[in-house]
Amino acid sequence: MEWVGNDKEEERACKIRIEDSIVVILCGDVDINKLRECLESVSAMKSHRGH
Repeated sequence: MEWVGNDKEEERACKIRIEDSIVVILCGDVDINKLRECLESVSAMKSHRGH
């Protein structure tokens, strides 16, 4: 790990490049049906945009 000191300290363990993607972080109790609905909505929007 690397510590970087500017006005505030930041911890960096890795670099991630995200392009035209969705990132999902799940914490605690997850309603799987609601998650499925949300992901299907995102997929439909991406399809509609032509990507």
